[in-house]
Amino acid sequence: MSISINNSSTVLMARQALEQSNAAWSKSLQRLATGSKIVTAGDAPGMISFAMRLASQISGMTAAKQNANDALSLLQVADAALQESADAFQQIRDLAVDASTDTKTSSDRAALQEEVEGLVAEISRLASDTTIFSQTPLDGTLNLNMMVDPNTGQTFNITLGGATLDDLIGDATGSALAVSTSAGADAAVDVADTALDSISMLRSTVGALQNRLQSIVDTLDATSLGYTQAYSRVVDSDIAEESANATNQSIRQQASMAILAQANLQAQSLLKLLTLSTIGANA
Repeated sequence: MSISINNSSTVLMARQALEQSNAAWSKSLQRLATGSKIVTAGDAPGMISFAMRLASQISGMTAAKQNANDALSLLQVADAALQESADAFQQIRDLAVDASTDTKTSSDRAALQEEVEGLVAEISRLASDTTIFSQTPLDGTLNLNMMVDPNTGQTFNITLGGATLDDLIGDATGSALAVSTSAGADAAVDVADTALDSISMLRSTVGALQNRLQSIVDTLDATSLGYTQAYSRVVDSDIAEESANATNQSIRQQASMAILAQANLQAQSLLKLLTLSTIGANA
């Protein structure tokens, strides 16, 4: 009758348990190291496609939010330039009021006219040179469409009237703002008032667009948070759970190795006993 030393059921079970513990321990360490419970597709084949869809939605909403924030930045720049333009027209109006009085001499009005011309040039510069994202929001050509909802394909349109001299006062040269005469100064006051009213309307449009965009950003933030939390529940490792699993598998490893060591020691003792018995029988 043959005697098997290394293939007893206890040894085989211990070896199998050790292999399983090693695999489980290694998997827990991978999940702890990566922070993800899905290290390979085989870990959760039923959840891979779901996780990928969630990741795609999150990425799309992040891009849409960036679009909206870029648009907000553009509108903030436009509003700041409109404020500067309004300040310039207010100064022109004040100069026109000053020039309209009969106590001003022609040389006084000439000096005031020089100031007006400098302000007119600044207003023209603001309309033509205010740029952001390769756009010139105050030259009358702004017409943007941007994706703000990756799920529905919803777009947001930004259209803004111009703030050039021609747009604001119907005079591209600014001659309607001349204050070199008392009558001209009186007329310039009315022209400046018209421009200020037009700028006020433009700023109201900008403000309404900003409010709508901010609402879109807030909605995207809330929706993205929900998707991110769902993605986290699907993908992210539970650190406490995986730490406990790693510790548990480490204990199982030690127990299996102890059983194998004991079995090996017993096998060696049995082999030694058999060897001695054989020697004694042959003596």
